[in-house]
Amino acid sequence: MKLKAAVKMAVDILMTGVLLFLMGYQFWGDAAHEWAGAGMFVLFILHHILNRGWYRALLKGKYSPARIFQLAIDLLLLLNMIGQMISGIILSRHVFAFLPISGGMSFARLLHMLAAGAVIAVYGLFAFVSRDLLTYMFLRTQFVFMDFSEPAILFYLDYLAMMGFFIFAAHYLSKGLKRSGTGRKKQSARILDINVMNRLSVDCDCDGSPAEPDMHDIGILASYDPVALDQACIDLVYAAEDGASLVERIESRNGLHTLEHAEAIGLGSRTYELVSID
Repeated sequence: MKLKAAVKMAVDILMTGVLLFLMGYQFWGDAAHEWAGAGMFVLFILHHILNRGWYRALLKGKYSPARIFQLAIDLLLLLNMIGQMISGIILSRHVFAFLPISGGMSFARLLHMLAAGAVIAVYGLFAFVSRDLLTYMFLRTQFVFMDFSEPAILFYLDYLAMMGFFIFAAHYLSKGLKRSGTGRKKQSARILDINVMNRLSVDCDCDGSPAEPDMHDIGILASYDPVALDQACIDLVYAAEDGASLVERIESRNGLHTLEHAEAIGLGSRTYELVSID
């Protein structure tokens, strides 16, 4: 194997390994995650330098539908990686803390979360297409062509990524179908939900002797979406200057998981627009 080809393979294996390490953020903590991310940044740049011929080939040859599809996947993967790196630099509290960056944390966090899942899914789609598995699925050939020189780790990581892609696609397709069905039910039922945010005690209303409220009354909210309604109430409690004790009680009981799960199973959306009718 030529030196350049060996270096390319080594870089690709390292990038794959680092990507898997980065997905286990909860095991390693902030500092290790950031340093690994910085390493991925360097490997990503090196990967593109070693494969610069790909850019030169973009303007050559004919573009068949298959080539256009392959290029679209490549560009999506490129955009995902760039999004990960830009958002990672903005969020950094260790490696890039010296940069004079202020603001944009909320957007960067959302971008980082989105790109983190999408990069696995897009790479899985890339592996699926590049390995031409559709040819076997539709029996366009009676033979299976194998690359016996390919490292086993790259083979299995590609198949893990493909599994990740189909899990990602199935999850969001199922989620979309559930929301669609819920939307139709809501349009036919049109049930109005009302929350009265008065005498807000830290204890449940099922408690026979609840603690006296230590925050002011907020008002009455209504919505056809019960999840959006409860999310709006939560946000108003968090925004209240005297809501600290209720916030502490909610978080100590993992109360926000109820809203997260309700949205996940299609009961409604946590996105809303608050309209005052005073």
